Amino acid sequence: DIIASAKHPETLQNLRACFGIETTLDNESVASSKVVLIAVKPQVLDEIADVLAPMVQHSLVISIAAGKTIDWLTTRLETKRIVRFMPNLPASVGMGTTAVSYAKGLSNEDKKHAFSIAESFGWAQHLPEDLFDVATAVAGSSPAFVFMFIDALARAGIHEGMPAHVAYDFARQAVLGSAQLAFTNRNEKSPDELKTAVCSPGGTTIEGVSVLESYNLFDIVQKAISATVEKSRRL
Repeated sequence: DIIASAKHPETLQNLRACFGIETTLDNESVASSKVVLIAVKPQVLDEIADVLAPMVQHSLVISIAAGKTIDWLTTRLETKRIVRFMPNLPASVGMGTTAVSYAKGLSNEDKKHAFSIAESFGWAQHLPEDLFDVATAVAGSSPAFVFMFIDALARAGIHEGMPAHVAYDFARQAVLGSAQLAFTNRNEKSPDELKTAVCSPGGTTIEGVSVLESYNLFDIVQKAISATVEKSRRL
């Protein structure tokens, strides 16, 4: 049911080995599919859009190319059956966060089909396209920030005498569990309320929280997100 094309035979060999799907060097064989997922860099899409246009006239087209708007895709690909995804790296382990936006006039059937694909590799949310740059920062880029935090937690544990492999596993699992708890309680408790629940008055946690607050953790994260959003808008 799935066929993929790529520029290099080595890429296709890896795809076949990992996923057991059909592969080809011929874009035309792929573009005649019922659903066509375009997963290329924005500059590559610029190069191939005119070639793809006559091939995808009868397809539902899903693009994950950053910075290429639905209006741009509709004009260059000459079709209105367009959906944009903005997934993130955790999608590779079925824990993705994906923003989804639809072209005007897209049928409910196409919307449902596209959204089911987005949900197949994690959590998905429909968003207006003008929020995609923010989604890129808050979900697409933020795993890098989280990985930095996990690394920092583990290094701190190592500094305090914990073996390295134990420290990294403790840090990974603590962040994973905390994220799951926050998501499970998203309708009942905010992250700030959960933080307060961890902090016993006069206890150990509040000491660490006070240090993070004194170094303006929220301000640092805000600046990182703002820089990422601005870069996304310039693409």
